[in-house]
Amino acid sequence: QHIPPCPYSIHNAFFGTPTITTTSTESTTYPNPIFDKIQQLRSIPCIAVQGTDDFITPPDTVLDLHDVWPELEIRLVEENGHSQYDPGMAVELV
Repeated sequence: QHIPPCPYSIHNAFFGTPTITTTSTESTTYPNPIFDKIQQLRSIPCIAVQGTDDFITPPDTVLDLHDVWPELEIRLVEENGHSQYDPGMAVELV
C-alpha cells in the first residue's frame, strides 16, 4: 500500500510543476498540478471520500479542491483517518 504512491510523489503526480492560487478565504499559492488540469476533470463525475481525522491529507485539502471543482461530491467520514481500512471509510468506499 505504501510503494505505489512513491513514484507518484517523486514525479509530482506525473503532471509537471505548475503553481495555482485557491479561492478559499486565505489566498494561498502552492504547487498543485491537479488544479491546472481541473477543467479537464470537471466533466467527470467524482466523489471524494475524506476522513475528518486524516492527518496525512487533512480535510482542508478536499475543500480547496472543491473550491476549484464545485461539481465534486464530498463525503466527510467522521472520526476516520487516512486508511481505507478505517471502518467508516471502508463503508463509503465499497
